[in-house]
Amino acid sequence: MTQLTREQAVALLKEYNHEPFHLRHAFTVEAVMDWYARELGYGDQAEFWAMAGLLHDLDFEQYPEEHCVKVREIMEGSGVSQVQGAILAAVNIADEYFKEVEASENLRRQLKEYLEEATKLKMELSEAKREIFKLQNKKQ
Repeated sequence: MTQLTREQAVALLKEYNHEPFHLRHAFTVEAVMDWYARELGYGDQAEFWAMAGLLHDLDFEQYPEEHCVKVREIMEGSGVSQVQGAILAAVNIADEYFKEVEASENLRRQLKEYLEEATKLKMELSEAKREIFKLQNKKQ
């Protein structure tokens, strides 16, 4: 198996992705991965990590239900090295993990807001009951 060149990786990306959003996302993640590799002292591996970023959602547009699964078949059919395929799979798994963490955090925030609102309403209800009790006692 061989290492993909960037040109081959871009051609592979465009073979499986046509929507401008997905292409823009891939090029953005490529740039971010390149920057992080250099920033964290892995400049000698920046091209490799950039390519992992470029291809991390390779299968998403055409196979959303098989995302992170179909990519292995695509990569094997493209003659990509096992190391590149393994790294790409790991990047995909990490990407999905961070999306789930973000979704969990959003749910946690919503639940916290709901609980705070429920506590506030409970206090308002107690205050209203006290007020009703006072008014009823004044009548008598």
